[in-house]
Amino acid sequence: MFHFGIEHEVAFLDNAGNFADFSRVNFTDFNQIVDKLPVYKEDYPELRIGDAGIKEKRWYIEGFERF
Repeated sequence: MFHFGIEHEVAFLDNAGNFADFSRVNFTDFNQIVDKLPVYKEDYPELRIGDAGIKEKRWYIEGFERF
């Protein structure tokens, strides 16, 4: 059986309406959002976590998995 996922990226805005990117927000600020998102144990047989262990959930912070 073939399984696949669809990636969806989300942009965050700060209170002033500016993009909350890595020039304005640090990793800890973004990571507290990801920490609160649920873990789905049924994902793990097919979820590719990788060497750095970045993608431990369905959600991760884009950019940090490449550094």
